[in-house]
Amino acid sequence: MYYQATVPSVLVRARRWTRSLGLSSVILVLGSG
Repeated sequence: MYYQATVPSVLVRARRWTRSLGLSSVILVLGSG
């Protein structure tokens, strides 16, 4: 029960993390290029 309730929040966090990591990686690539 508890696990199923925490799944949506974890997915949202994962999306935010992937989005922020993607932006930071792009900035690093542009800066190094």
